Amino acid sequence: PVERQYAEQFVELVSQQIAESGGDVVLLADRMHRLSQVAGRHLPSTALPPGNAVQLMTIHGAKGLQSKVVIVTGMFSENQSNISQSLKDRLLITADMFSPRTHPWRSRPPPDSGSWRLSNRLLEAQVQAEARRLLYVACTRAKDLLILAGAPRNAALAPAAASIEIDWKGRTILFSGDIGRYGDAVMKDPEPPARADYVLVESTYGDRRHEQVDPTKTLGDHVERCVERGGTVVIPAFAVGRVQSLLYHFSRLRAQGRLRDIPIFLDSPMAINASGLMCDFMDEHRLARAECEAACSVAHYVREVEESKELTANPTPKVIISASGMATGGRVLHHLKRFAPDGKNLILFSGFQAAGTRGAAMIGGARTIKIHGEYIPVEAEVANLTMLSAHADSDELMRWLGSLHEAPRHVYVTHGEPTGAQVLAKRVSEELGWACSVPALGSWGMLA
Repeated sequence: PVERQYAEQFVELVSQQIAESGGDVVLLADRMHRLSQVAGRHLPSTALPPGNAVQLMTIHGAKGLQSKVVIVTGMFSENQSNISQSLKDRLLITADMFSPRTHPWRSRPPPDSGSWRLSNRLLEAQVQAEARRLLYVACTRAKDLLILAGAPRNAALAPAAASIEIDWKGRTILFSGDIGRYGDAVMKDPEPPARADYVLVESTYGDRRHEQVDPTKTLGDHVERCVERGGTVVIPAFAVGRVQSLLYHFSRLRAQGRLRDIPIFLDSPMAINASGLMCDFMDEHRLARAECEAACSVAHYVREVEESKELTANPTPKVIISASGMATGGRVLHHLKRFAPDGKNLILFSGFQAAGTRGAAMIGGARTIKIHGEYIPVEAEVANLTMLSAHADSDELMRWLGSLHEAPRHVYVTHGEPTGAQVLAKRVSEELGWACSVPALGSWGMLA
């Protein structure tokens, strides 16, 4: 077919440009931009590299691997890039080069909402060098073709979280992304998928159920108990999504007359920026404007490094919310070095802690943690409020899958610890009666 001929020719051109650029991402982007102006924009959406040796990957799954095609997801929406125009000009291959349609990877347009504007604002705040590094990594992983695709379906985990559908030659592949909670106090419910031939579903909490308790009351009880003994509460939290949920619960506690004399500090510039955006995009969450404004004003914002250092040195009982959520980096490490050795204090986690992280170690009872080359004793109380997690638990993952209008040909369980993935796969097989498996890293599957 003509499309196949064009695709093969285009792949040859791309491979030649990659070789001639010598790995220089800026030079390669320049060449691809000129190439796209000549030929790329006239390719039909079906004109993709032919053959069975096509592997679908995300950038996070591409470490140490190469494939004929790399699809970097979550970067684009219809005609609008989620990153700044200056970075868009350096991108290698965008989805709109394959078709004059505005949304070539789906048969219908995405909903008209502010989620793309929110993603745009959030990602513009990132350092441009980081975006260039990711693009360079993606470029080196793709043997022939790099596609930057969009993410139109709302997964409701946090602002900009999304599921992805890929329509490929009459077959639909659904990537769940990180699925959010049902009935969450802040975020909307995950949007139910309609149908798919193949589903790749996450399994972060595939073997667990969240506690059915009031998160606001539980949070308040922990904080008050710590402050009564003269301690400081340090809350490692993810800057986008989790911090905003915590601020909402703290605002509810204040409205109930609790914690009124306890200072609350938000020490994370990214979290501060994301919190400000919540009130700009009211249609992306459940909160009324008054609730949103109350949440965003409940904490004192700490932007400057010097003020953060002063906060660490301050012995006054208080609450410090700081990134990162698993204590793998960020300003929270300095607070942990200061407050973890004292038994009066409380280190309060608020969600999933991946194996190998400081957060998992502390929750597991570690008596020392290594920070900045030093071994820090952990004498403080350590707790984890798993009910505050933004990830769907096992039952909620099954609910999301069960909303499919018909059974898919196969379900692949990914993005989870081995036990969680296996338990969820067993539930899908036994309770839904669907073909389901847990693929090994680097394995291949034929999508008939």
